[in-house]
Amino acid sequence: MELGHPQRMREQLGVDAFVFRKLIHELQHLGELQPGRYIEVEEMAAIFLYIIRTNQPVRQVAERFQRSNDTIHRAFHRVLNALLSREFRDRHLHLPDPQQVHPSIKDNPKMYPFFQDALGAIDGTHIRACPPEEELARHRDRKGGISQNVLAACTFDMRFCYILSGWEGSVSDSTLFETARQNDFTVPEGKFYLADAGCAGCNSLLVPYRGVRYHLREWASANLR
Repeated sequence: MELGHPQRMREQLGVDAFVFRKLIHELQHLGELQPGRYIEVEEMAAIFLYIIRTNQPVRQVAERFQRSNDTIHRAFHRVLNALLSREFRDRHLHLPDPQQVHPSIKDNPKMYPFFQDALGAIDGTHIRACPPEEELARHRDRKGGISQNVLAACTFDMRFCYILSGWEGSVSDSTLFETARQNDFTVPEGKFYLADAGCAGCNSLLVPYRGVRYHLREWASANLR
């Protein structure tokens, strides 16, 4: 399979050739992505990556790939469904092992034993959305933009271990976290995640103390962590 110039591929799709080949293999074997009547799996994956890389509208993507708008739309959602399949998700998204202390904490005397029970960090991020007109009010966030609020957790080696997406921009981070806890985001007893002040303090989250000046700018200028 010829993939073209590596640099242009990275610029347009955001991945190297070997990553793209690995993604194709797993989309087919884990996500059960099958080629269409007139389009191959490789092109469907390229369309998906190009859209999320460039944020171009469907019409411009259709012109870029010389496909109809409907073909672009169906290709994007077929790849998205493959990525959301249970087999693909279980292969790549794992909650941290509560019995293991991450080396970045265990090997750092400034962190251990103070953060030995920390499993990772969690936060909500707003992503621009284009909902139907009747749903605009629910998607308007506190800054006046139209977005969806996505809750994401990552481990201390910067790997995502949990994602909850699809909620309106007006929903707070605390509401997202509570919803996740009621469903499939488990935090073992005695363990916690690091979060910012957008979340309420509880046994499962360690948030900054309100009203305390942490002098982050002073620390940064002095090269202190």
